[in-house]
Amino acid sequence: MRFKLLLAVLVAATPLFAQSSRSDSETKILALENAWNQAQIRHDAAALGTLLPDTFVYTDYDGTVMTKAQFLVDLKDPAYVATLVANENVHVFAYDNAAVVTGTYHTKGKYKGKPFEHWGRFTDMWVRQDNLWQCVASHTNLIKTAQLRISDLKMSTAQNFVGAKVTYIDGTLANPGDKVVTHAIVHVTFRDTYGQVAQIEDVPAKILRTGGPYPDTIDLSASPLTPGQSQPFRLIFEHVSQQWNQAYPEMQVADVTTR
Repeated sequence: MRFKLLLAVLVAATPLFAQSSRSDSETKILALENAWNQAQIRHDAAALGTLLPDTFVYTDYDGTVMTKAQFLVDLKDPAYVATLVANENVHVFAYDNAAVVTGTYHTKGKYKGKPFEHWGRFTDMWVRQDNLWQCVASHTNLIKTAQLRISDLKMSTAQNFVGAKVTYIDGTLANPGDKVVTHAIVHVTFRDTYGQVAQIEDVPAKILRTGGPYPDTIDLSASPLTPGQSQPFRLIFEHVSQQWNQAYPEMQVADVTTR
């Protein structure tokens, strides 16, 4: 009798998805996740906005936190052109009027004319209120990016030919992988004195040449980084927010093209 009672308690405490191969809640949420992906490809902020409450919080893989309004503005960025947004290994853990969705994602396309390809994990928290499912929080994390290492960073400033201030970040770019790297984008986050995001830039890494009378930069497509090779590189910023705390920004290799 005690065994039967314990079994009943365990069954009652198990998430809904385990009680049936696909509950109504799971089916509905999977459809909403797919609608999210389609809205992202189409830059359809209005459609995606219906899936998010005003209190929605998004945490990006680099630690950036966005509100609903900020997230939808980012979605409409015409420089971001996704040709593929697909979820894999998706699991729905459904509870009373709530569900947690985990899985992996694969995105592919172009950003500011440069190709990108991302693999990552995501966690979405869905809540049902007034018989309406909405995602209240979402978090993503990259699991497959370029095998490039950045080290020996140095910052400097100079004036360009029109007298405007330009900020440079120089360092060493190493390729520990087994493929030739022909393009790389570095995701750079500048912060203010309060530790909040002051500016985010996605900047192409360029090989730095110092043998001539003046330093020069060369695109990786013209000077590829072979396996095991290290080269000096430079990131160029034509403008940095006045709110920047002047500390070294956070940097992460985000997009890489190899051959």
